[in-house]
Amino acid sequence: MIAPESYQKIIDLLNQGIQQNLFTAAQCVIADPKAKRISIALGKTRLDRYPARYQCPVCNVDEHTLFDVASLTKPLATSALIMKAMDEGILQPQQKLISIIRGTLPSWLLGYTLEDLLTHSTPLTAWADFHHEHVILDSHEHAVKRVLSEINAIPPRTDTDTCCYSDLGFIILGYILELIYN
Repeated sequence: MIAPESYQKIIDLLNQGIQQNLFTAAQCVIADPKAKRISIALGKTRLDRYPARYQCPVCNVDEHTLFDVASLTKPLATSALIMKAMDEGILQPQQKLISIIRGTLPSWLLGYTLEDLLTHSTPLTAWADFHHEHVILDSHEHAVKRVLSEINAIPPRTDTDTCCYSDLGFIILGYILELIYN
């Protein structure tokens, strides 16, 4: 049995994270092999202040809301490999993107640094729907060129005074890793 004060502490922590814009929604499940002990879902699928993109409405989350856990690969694996490249002296946190990538990124992004990408301090949008067309790509290289081309077509965010997690930034970091490690 979970004490009511413990249950309330979890709710308070999740609400605090939402209020501090650490995330827009959260779900906490505590279970053991015999039963689910706690299931709490709070928040919304995205912030109301951002216009709807790609028919993605603002919805309250519930215990049936699916979260894209696969997206963890980008920050976890990519961050570890970027740190490895920095430890090896191949990359530097303050290194500008223009010194690594030429002609494949929007010009407004080239003055930013690796650290800016890692800390989500660029005007890149949070994500883009790269699955809107079912296109058969003949190679990885073709797929990368297509995704970078689509990133080039996305205008920068205008609310640059706020930090915004960006899948696009981590896709670019992945491309940088491919370039340096072949």
